[in-house]
This record gives sequence, structure tokens and C-alpha cells, in this order.
Amino acid sequence: GAARETLLEFMRLDATPNVPHPYLDRIFEPIVALIAEGQAAGEIRSDRDAVFLTQMTVGMINSAVTNWLAHPDYAVEEGLLEAMEFAIATLRPTD
Repeated sequence: GAARETLLEFMRLDATPNVPHPYLDRIFEPIVALIAEGQAAGEIRSDRDAVFLTQMTVGMINSAVTNWLAHPDYAVEEGLLEAMEFAIATLRPTD
């Protein structure tokens, strides 16, 4: 659909060889802060640092989006929901 085509065009126009997409920092940094806050409150596991946990969480979400971009029939809403449920489960504190 239109959302998929718009996102593909955005990524094509924003392509920067040998460097990450600039929008990634805008997405990444607030999640690092949120996870660090959750760690300080004991709500998120603390056996890994916030940056690593953010990389894994964003990677899970990115995987669902990438599947959708590569396969237009992929159920992206379901994939994102499952990715988030899995991410939340992996972020819970370990006993």
C-alpha cells in the first residue's frame, strides 16, 4: 500500500553510504533513556546495558518492518505486535 511505498521512498532518498541513517539517532536515543530509566526503577533487566538492550529492541522492530518492505503481503501489524511482545518479555528483569 501507500504507507509501504512511502517508507521505501523515504529510505531510498535518505540513503547515506557508509553511515547510518540520520533518523536512527532520533529513534535510538530516547529508547536508551527510557530503558535506562526502567533499569534504575528495577522494571527492566540490568544484566545488560541500556544501549545493548535498545539495539536488540530496535532490531526486533526493524525485523518486522524489513519483512513488510520485502514482502508486501506480510502482516506487518501482527509482526510488530509480536515483536513488541517478545521485546517486552526479554526486557523483564531476570531473577
